Amino acid sequence: MAVTTDVNEHIREVQRVVEGEKSARDEVIARSWARCIDDYSLDPVVLQEAYIVPHTQLKEHRERLDKLIRTAKYGLDSLYRQVADHGYVLMLTDADGVTVDFQGDASLTWELKKSGLYLGAEWSEARAGTCGVGSCIFTGEALTVHQSDHFDATHSPLSCTAAPIYDVDGTLAAVLDISALQSPVPKAVRHSHFSLSLPVPVALKWRH
Repeated sequence: MAVTTDVNEHIREVQRVVEGEKSARDEVIARSWARCIDDYSLDPVVLQEAYIVPHTQLKEHRERLDKLIRTAKYGLDSLYRQVADHGYVLMLTDADGVTVDFQGDASLTWELKKSGLYLGAEWSEARAGTCGVGSCIFTGEALTVHQSDHFDATHSPLSCTAAPIYDVDGTLAAVLDISALQSPVPKAVRHSHFSLSLPVPVALKWRH
């Protein structure tokens, strides 16, 4: 009952905010919610589980970003070692929001795959609504989407901090995302902490 009540309240809040009612939500979240309805024709009432692209499509996405995946491997391995003990997952997505590299706790494979914190998961705003990766792709800036900030209540347990990786010509090439199935810390604390952790790998501009 409590879960259903929370979901219904979230749906009502999304609808109120999109209709222009003032909210305590960050402006970047409110604007994303509006895009979800106005630009992508998503409906907060329609809950959708995370989408994993077919293997053939994943292979194509990975091949296009193969050099970056290999170049970033050492830095991503090092970063994952810093966050793994706290229950976080590390994902590298391409500019379409498809997860092309992933590091997480193997003992939680079923839970991570179901939640979309897994290789091949697509996190574009058009597919998943407001989320760390998708909203980062749209804004081009680092941000945190924490629990009920997500447009789709299916993803409301998740907490995601994402930052862009740019090509040398200034084109968005990829997104680095640190997510948790559930986060015990408030959004402000989480964003501040990972803002300090992310700069080295994400500031790296790479060449084809």
